[in-house]
Amino acid sequence: MNKHIIGFDPANGKDVTAVTVLLNNARLDERKNQADLAAARLVRLAAHISKNGLTAIEAVELLRQEAEAIEHSAQELH
Repeated sequence: MNKHIIGFDPANGKDVTAVTVLLNNARLDERKNQADLAAARLVRLAAHISKNGLTAIEAVELLRQEAEAIEHSAQELH
């Protein structure tokens, strides 16, 4: 097998191929994007709760609904 080594992965102490590096970078970018989206959604939910003076019970229900929507979206990806 012809393997072109292009780097060293300090996490596992092994040399890695270009494809491995590209895949790992793509995964990391996607995690960052998902974290940014989640943070933005939480900020919007907090603003909605504050602006509309939701009670604690209403805020909890809103968060539960959001969690359910996220779970549903994740299941569609599998």
